[in-house]
Amino acid sequence: MEKENTTEGAEDGGTVTSEQLLNLALRSAKICIYEVDIAGQRYTLFKNAEAIFNLSEKEILKDLEPYAALPPEEYKQKVSEYFTHPDDAPTIERAFRSIFEGKPYTYYARMRARGGKHKWCKLDVTPILEKGVPVKMVGVISDVNDLKKQSEEWKQRAKLDLFTGLLNKESVLEAIGKHIGVEDRRYVLLLADLDNFKEVNDRYGHLVGDDAIREFARLLRELFPQDIVGRFGGDEFIILLENLSCEEAKRKISALCEIGVKLSSFPELKFSQSVGAVVFKGGKTDFEKLLSRADRALYLSKRRKNTYTVLDYDAREDCGELPR
Repeated sequence: MEKENTTEGAEDGGTVTSEQLLNLALRSAKICIYEVDIAGQRYTLFKNAEAIFNLSEKEILKDLEPYAALPPEEYKQKVSEYFTHPDDAPTIERAFRSIFEGKPYTYYARMRARGGKHKWCKLDVTPILEKGVPVKMVGVISDVNDLKKQSEEWKQRAKLDLFTGLLNKESVLEAIGKHIGVEDRRYVLLLADLDNFKEVNDRYGHLVGDDAIREFARLLRELFPQDIVGRFGGDEFIILLENLSCEEAKRKISALCEIGVKLSSFPELKFSQSVGAVVFKGGKTDFEKLLSRADRALYLSKRRKNTYTVLDYDAREDCGELPR
């Protein structure tokens, strides 16, 4: 008579069956294994379901039992609604299609656990064929929710200028480029930098200059909490304002020029800002021309310092250069 494979217990000297080892491995890895009778539209196995769904195998199989009598399309819909987030329905449909074609499929989806909470999982599904026809499918569900969150955090960090916490140049330009495509909406693009920054760096050292950049970034976050703000490079920052007239833009920019960057370590230092702005309408905007116009406006302001210049994108309507 064939004996079941066993392993000596590490601590108590007992034995552990292969089944127990499998269950231990599944729990440790946060993995669930399931099997589906495709022809009968029945889930026949859901091992370690608690790891993913916070439900037992018995509870899940009981919940799914009524779906077996449904027409195939309705069955797929109900199964998708039971297990996954509504936004992942197209992904589930592609998985079903692949399985019915006899092809394995791997995908990521948000699986619904007890209480309605969702967690990201990786699903590897393989059909079992008889005479070329899929009669069963076996799936492995892996909990990747923590990895997904970590990945999203790293993606967000990659968009930031680590020195200031604002969007970095690449990310802020991408955000602005996506945002200005709405036609018949008025925007103002600002370029702002600190006056006499090089002289301060040379006299007081780069550490003081670094403190000034960080303080300027903090003030920009306070002044433009709902707007797109990023570091363009060095002591230069870029801001996108939305739906403002020329006069409204001037008031907003004037407030920017009013904020004095002060450092507690050097109270005698006070930085002023110069600002260049371009007013334009969304839609078919040449991004390179837009940045060039903003740079031109900033150049005009930097010649006198502590002032701002507002130009129109098409130069047909000059909002004017207003010294303070």
